[in-house]
Amino acid sequence: MPSWNVVDEAIIDADPSEVFKALLDEYTGVSRWWMPFLEIKLRGGEKTLQKGAVFDITVPDRYRGKTKLVGKITDIIESKLIKYDLEGDYLGNAEWTLEPLDGKTRLRFRWNTKSNRFLITLVSPFINIARGHSRVMELGFKGLNNYLSQR
Repeated sequence: MPSWNVVDEAIIDADPSEVFKALLDEYTGVSRWWMPFLEIKLRGGEKTLQKGAVFDITVPDRYRGKTKLVGKITDIIESKLIKYDLEGDYLGNAEWTLEPLDGKTRLRFRWNTKSNRFLITLVSPFINIARGHSRVMELGFKGLNNYLSQR
């Protein structure tokens, strides 16, 4: 079963508390700065992201169909860390880390997964899954910076 351990990062033009709040906004449905590249929906009518919270992630791809994942928060530290387990088309975990950097934030996302879908396993030698993931992250980082600049 193929696996991936990908780290993407960006410098975001806001301090860690603002970036953390914007991440919470996206996960709780207050904002949609990652759309149409990735959609997150918190389950159960919850309005806050906390340890144990469960959410659905959908990544549309016009060539390969939708990637669907379920995340469950395992650790959250305000303005520093959001960590969760993943299941669905991929199994593993993901982690956001926020680091202050001269009034800005170094935002890092680590995606450590393995395939949980036969079709992904079958096409993985021919499609660069890590590059596709990083492209969605880059688009998200741009959307996040735009969202923060308009607040």
